Amino acid sequence: MQPKSRQSALPANYLHVSAYGAQFFLQSQQDKNIKAVLQLMLSLNHSVTLTELVGQLKDIIELPLAFILDLHEKGYLTSSNTPMSPVDPIGLSSILDGLSYLSLGRKTALADAQGFQLAQCGFEDIQAEQLCALSVEVLDWQRRRQSALTEITGSADTSLSIVNKKGKATTGFWPIYIGDQTLVLILQGRPRFDHDEFCQLLYLLGNHFL
Repeated sequence: MQPKSRQSALPANYLHVSAYGAQFFLQSQQDKNIKAVLQLMLSLNHSVTLTELVGQLKDIIELPLAFILDLHEKGYLTSSNTPMSPVDPIGLSSILDGLSYLSLGRKTALADAQGFQLAQCGFEDIQAEQLCALSVEVLDWQRRRQSALTEITGSADTSLSIVNKKGKATTGFWPIYIGDQTLVLILQGRPRFDHDEFCQLLYLLGNHFL
């Protein structure tokens, strides 16, 4: 993924993960420093100031202040003068409203690494269960063939999709790595990772699993 156009150099009072940053967190396995910052922020249920973020990062990884500012300038982080509404502790069933917005087909499922369905929206129940079970084999194949996929596509940021006879992707399988947890997001139709609902979903998952 290429960084977005630069924002102003100095962020406002409170920092949040942007929709672009959330998309990067999902897709990219390349930059561990960026992912460390994003993962920390997604694990919090409140907004942080720049000073608070630097302080909390010291317990995880040593990064210069200029690195954080650069993340803001490049669009991985966004800022505002008011704090984000706190993320309440939730059960996974509470993410259903957000799931429906993640694909143009309005059909989305979330599976754990064992293929158990955690949540779904829009699919028939049996269809969602079958796709979640299938995601285990898809994820395993992708892990075993990642080096070949990277060489073929020129990028480590890949996902696998089911295509129809016209070559159009109908259902995609997107791994999400949150801490020690591996989840698979299953979408029918074009994904909408550039929307705020996806960023909110990662905040909810981060608070649940981190």
